[in-house]
Amino acid sequence: MKNFKRIRQIFAWIGIVVLLGLYLTSLVLAFSGSPMAQALFRGSFAATVVFPILLYAMQIIYRVLRPGDPTDEPKKDPKKKKDEKH
Repeated sequence: MKNFKRIRQIFAWIGIVVLLGLYLTSLVLAFSGSPMAQALFRGSFAATVVFPILLYAMQIIYRVLRPGDPTDEPKKDPKKKKDEKH
């Protein structure tokens, strides 16, 4: 379990770095004066929008395909009694 959690954290950080890189690339290309800047900016902007959507879709598909996976369930507080309501 701990190993899987660590892997998820690593992939989360990779996703953050990729998104920040895309934002920075979009910003630089927006102010660039090269002839290809407009096409590259459009591609970078599209990737900035599409990348998080794909990550979210992959997460939903994973949850649908593996409904009994204990890593998706929130941890229960052992201090709360079972008969207490929220």
